[in-house]
Amino acid sequence: MIFIITSALIVALGSYLLRRGDLLGLILIFFRDVNLTRQDLIFTLSGIALNILAILLWQYSSKYNIQFQLAWSIYLSLSLLFGYIFGYLFERNRLEINFYIGAALVIGGLIILVKK
Repeated sequence: MIFIITSALIVALGSYLLRRGDLLGLILIFFRDVNLTRQDLIFTLSGIALNILAILLWQYSSKYNIQFQLAWSIYLSLSLLFGYIFGYLFERNRLEINFYIGAALVIGGLIILVKK
């Protein structure tokens, strides 16, 4: 279970770094003359590396005896929540009522799934 939670946290951070970087510019650097700053390149490559690490942790978590529906629901829900939290902390996005309602529904759905 800890690998699923860690994977969701890392994928949220990696996605944030990819948004800060320039993934399209990194792809187009092979086809055109695109000027990437060093900071954009570092953010993009760090985001890719963190997402690959998250994939490895997700694959490693499959070795444990956890139902796939539960593991997948927890992973998706936590990556969504962690993504919102990183957006709030680093990008200063406002957390509105939609976030709180969505978080309550996600937590309620996980509780119902675990009880079954």
